[in-house]
Amino acid sequence: IMGFMEVAALKFSDKKTCFISIPRDWANLPNLVKDNLPVYEISTISEQKCYFSWNGDYSVSTQWRAAAPSVNINAVLAQQLGFTEGQEVVVCQKSETLHQCRQVILKPVVPGDWEILNINHSFVENNLMNQIRVIWCGMVFPVWVHSNVYVLVKVASMTPSVDPVLLVNNTEVVVVPDLGEQPNPRPYLSSSVEPSTTPQPANVISALKSLVSSVSSTVSRAILADGTTSSSSQESETLLAASEASPTDFSIQHEPSLVCFDDVSIVGRALPSTLLLQVEDLPHGISEGLLAQPTTVFISRTLLGGHFECTQPITYLAKLTKLVSSLEKSLKSETKAKEETSSEKALRKLLDCESAVVRVLVVPLTWTQFDFLHGTDTVFVSDVLRRQIGLEFAKKVALRSTSSPAHVVESITLHPVMRYDPTTPHSKVVSSFKQWVSSCTGGGHPLVVSSGLLVMLMLENNQQSGFLLKVNLQKVCTQKSSGVEFGFLSGSLPGIDVNVGDSTTPQSSRGVKPLPVLLLSDLNPERIQLDLDMLGGVSHLFKQGLSHLAMATSLSPFAKQLKSDLPLSSTVLLITGQKGSGKSTLARAFAAQLSRFPSSVHVCVMQCTSLRGKRADKVGKEWEKVVAECVFRQPSVFILDDLDVIAGSVAGPEQESSPDALYFSRMADVFLGTLRNLRYASPRVAVIATGRSWEAFHPKLTASHGNHVFYTTLNIDGPSKRERREILECLVRQRPHLSQGFNPDEVSANTEGCYARDLLALLDRATHSAWLRSAGDGGETVVLTDDDFQYALEGFCPSTLRGLNLKAEETLRWDDAGGLADVKQALQEVFLWPVKYPNLFVNSPIRPLSGLLLYGAPGTGKTLLAGIVASECGVNFISIKGPELLSKYIGASEQAVRAVFQRAQSAKPCIIFFDEFDSIAPRRGHDSTGVTDRVVNQLLTLLDGVESSSGVYILAATSRPDLIDPALLRPGRLDKCLYCPLPNEEERASILHALSRKLDLADDVDLRSIARRTDFFTGADLQSLLYTAQLQVVHETYPKGNQTAVPTELRSSDESFFCSGPPIDDGQLLHEVSALSQRISSPNRRRTRTESSGVAFTVHQRHLEASLNQTKASVTPLERQRFNNIYTSFRSPSAVGAGQRVTLA
Repeated sequence: IMGFMEVAALKFSDKKTCFISIPRDWANLPNLVKDNLPVYEISTISEQKCYFSWNGDYSVSTQWRAAAPSVNINAVLAQQLGFTEGQEVVVCQKSETLHQCRQVILKPVVPGDWEILNINHSFVENNLMNQIRVIWCGMVFPVWVHSNVYVLVKVASMTPSVDPVLLVNNTEVVVVPDLGEQPNPRPYLSSSVEPSTTPQPANVISALKSLVSSVSSTVSRAILADGTTSSSSQESETLLAASEASPTDFSIQHEPSLVCFDDVSIVGRALPSTLLLQVEDLPHGISEGLLAQPTTVFISRTLLGGHFECTQPITYLAKLTKLVSSLEKSLKSETKAKEETSSEKALRKLLDCESAVVRVLVVPLTWTQFDFLHGTDTVFVSDVLRRQIGLEFAKKVALRSTSSPAHVVESITLHPVMRYDPTTPHSKVVSSFKQWVSSCTGGGHPLVVSSGLLVMLMLENNQQSGFLLKVNLQKVCTQKSSGVEFGFLSGSLPGIDVNVGDSTTPQSSRGVKPLPVLLLSDLNPERIQLDLDMLGGVSHLFKQGLSHLAMATSLSPFAKQLKSDLPLSSTVLLITGQKGSGKSTLARAFAAQLSRFPSSVHVCVMQCTSLRGKRADKVGKEWEKVVAECVFRQPSVFILDDLDVIAGSVAGPEQESSPDALYFSRMADVFLGTLRNLRYASPRVAVIATGRSWEAFHPKLTASHGNHVFYTTLNIDGPSKRERREILECLVRQRPHLSQGFNPDEVSANTEGCYARDLLALLDRATHSAWLRSAGDGGETVVLTDDDFQYALEGFCPSTLRGLNLKAEETLRWDDAGGLADVKQALQEVFLWPVKYPNLFVNSPIRPLSGLLLYGAPGTGKTLLAGIVASECGVNFISIKGPELLSKYIGASEQAVRAVFQRAQSAKPCIIFFDEFDSIAPRRGHDSTGVTDRVVNQLLTLLDGVESSSGVYILAATSRPDLIDPALLRPGRLDKCLYCPLPNEEERASILHALSRKLDLADDVDLRSIARRTDFFTGADLQSLLYTAQLQVVHETYPKGNQTAVPTELRSSDESFFCSGPPIDDGQLLHEVSALSQRISSPNRRRTRTESSGVAFTVHQRHLEASLNQTKASVTPLERQRFNNIYTSFRSPSAVGAGQRVTLA
């Protein structure tokens, strides 16, 4: 019975479920199913029928074809069912209620996927009904165990046996592997003992019981959510009933610790067993011979689980197999195997063996020296075995116990594979091999050997040579082999033929590393040589970040328990700082600390600058591969250096529609998708990202709503004096050829504004100076002195300040500004004293002033005073003209203001001078565009924060203080307002003397009389008066009509032509060179144009009188009266009347 019927186009999707997505219009149709779970049947022209349930998702609105709607199903599922994308199908809704499934038996399509299902059985049990609800016999569908990992399973049978059925609560799911691959359980047999080939009846019954036990232990049973039977308890009862006791003790060659497990499968994280040598006071249970055996691995007792206790170490035999990650699978699939002969194939099989039979030593919980091992999935593997199977650091391995009998070793062939001299006698190789076996097995532990085992023998010149073993075994029984064939070696190998075979070279036809691996460094990660002692000034940040990473990677027991009970989402540790601040070094220091033993975290570093310009989908695929590898080797740390380069924010609102904005948005989406996959998998993977600042990232990554991306942010500010000293001392300690002979306090005081990279460059310059100074001394070390650093500081500019105009005119002095004595005194107290007496102000309980406002009529010297302050105090100076910060784009003006303060923070001590402050910060509420209102709000926020950022001072100047928003003039922002009035007679005389110091004045000049007759002149008017007087001198010197004839003596030396002069003697030449050297080296020598030309422009009183007649005061009486009223009202806050409109007009 069917409901509606529609023709639709089939479209593939990437959703990790086996549900169907239907058009939104179909959802409005009445539901014909009683349990409210719509089920749809899809049929094709070939009468193929498949069934799907709907979970509420809608298909995309874009139709595949114009004439038909579209339905979406997962691409992997569609390929297994034989569909093609774009295929027209008939969709019908089933109206009858489906039968509920009581039991379903699933079988992995790929035999190797059984181990993956066995590891993730809890996840599959809890999430299977979230992926599929409708099944039928013979159906092949994917089961996702992680975000990007799925396993194909086939429905072998189900109860009831009708098609289709519905998975419900209490459905029993049984997963069975291919029984033909199960090992035939037998007791371990010594290679020196010949077993009976005809089993007795009692032994047959015992063997059948063992077979039942083996099969039962490989069948995973689960009751779907809300079931009445516990899956773990049922499985435990099956195991105990089948095997009766686990483990069963066996004795072999006086080795009572060797036991037999029927079927134990373990997946662990492989680490080099050489790390165990760092453990002090190794227990007696670990002999040197056991450590020397390449086939010995170590695990913790907690990995076995079960219901038995052991206080002494036990060992069992298992087959160790290297698990292949998705990255290696892709490499193998891309490489085509080349054709080989039969003999080459046999040798290739020996070389490409990625598994081995090993002895597993179980470390008991009573060994407190191995507390770092208990509770982890670590498997310690010897370096020789790692080279044999190409096992990289922190790769996953599978350990599956074997009950197969040990075979008798008949002969062994040694195939040289690395660093072998063909002229070496074979007898010496055989003798060395027997001696090595005897030394390894002297502690009563026979050596487990199988074909393909790599051994390293010391032959000549203390150089180890590698050999692959080809072991010929004698079968001990007529039963079908389980595929695990091994034997034991001990003593001097009596009765075993040992010979040397043909040599071969490591090579691989699989596109991965050639086996065996020649260099051990190819398997171990590149060690990051960084430590906290090598960093300075970031100890507090290091502790905070390390705590976050320990929680993210579940290194601490508390974090491990918390993640097991409540899956935590993967968060990102963000490290911000200016260029050269050391954020990349700090990120690598975290990785170096976590990668050390016993944490042994896998580290992957990706430089995002190399990804700039690549397509977003390609970058996403690269990230997906790296993240999959990190998940495979977890716990891991994934570092994205300079993430803001590819997922940053645009420079301003005017670029929101630019190609860069679109590219950044796509890359931010890709990054969020990568994190989403990590959250879904809930792995022990920590992500570290670095960038310039929080604002430098795309808004999608820093949005306050939704899922937060950066939970912990470490900002590296400009180092303080103490931190700069720590950095310098750390840098000197890292260079053993340097000796500290300088005062670090003095050097750190002179390097204000320098980051770590700048201090490193400064140290290089000082070292170069020291080498030049001490050349020829013959000493092994170089002593750095204060003079070396003084030489290095000459002309040195920090990297963050390069290209920025941060200096005022350095020749300005307080005497250059005449008058304004009270204003100059106040400026010295606010700006000069904190620089001159820093310790006094640091220890003062009162916060010093950090902002001043200069106001007065135009031309009264406000801007000149700002330049004098910067020059006299020796601090950086940023001059801002008000209108240059304003922009019509929303947000651009605020960003410009923030950029100014950020520049000042990086260049502190620094003075920010806002000229024409009334144009940038007028009263709010009177701007129709709202631009200045937002700028004022931004200034209020930044000025409030200045008090916590010592070293940044604010100086503003205006002629209309009444137009400035009053909120900016409150204490804590612009603390004090200084009035610059029109100069009186004494001040005018002082100004004239200051301005005329560089002029050649005649003796008849009377500046006092000029000052007496220049009432209401400003400083700018007086300067104009002197300029006009100079022009009078020029006009007298060069009358009208003769200005174009420039005298020869005034021509520049660049205008002369070279010609051959008369010969001169050596004495005259030496005299001229000596005179030239004296002129160049003469201090304070300032040669003016007048001196070079030989023509003097002397200003007389008559020139000043003529200039005075032509110059008038720039401030008219009406304007003076208006300014007086404005300033009087400004000093009295109640002067502005109600309803008075204050504008910029």
